[in-house]
Amino acid sequence: MAGLAFVWNAYGCLDFALTAARSSAYLAAFPPDYVAYLDTLPLWLFGYWAAGVGGALLGSVLLLVRSRWAPAAFALSLVGLLVTTLYQRSDETLPASVSGGLAGLVLSLVIWTVALALLVFALRMRRAGILR
Repeated sequence: MAGLAFVWNAYGCLDFALTAARSSAYLAAFPPDYVAYLDTLPLWLFGYWAAGVGGALLGSVLLLVRSRWAPAAFALSLVGLLVTTLYQRSDETLPASVSGGLAGLVLSLVIWTVALALLVFALRMRRAGILR
């Protein structure tokens, strides 16, 4: 489980890093209005995005080494995910290509489900004495 969590969350960090660094090769795969939208995001939001993906990756690493701090890292990631989700859902300037319609909603639900499941898993592993 921890290995799969690491791969899943490493991709989230890669997506963040390539987006924040404005990798032209990476961003070429996205619609132009999405790339333009990224330029309008406030800097503080990138901090929460980084906390979301970084906390999740850290939680995965802490699971791999069986650290009792894994649940705290996953909880931090949920704070980042919550803030970025609320911002995106309340932003009236969000282009349709960014929200993704039904596919975007499904992806968002999958991300939330995985994030919550990882927190619950880490808490159970700590209660079972597997995380020290």
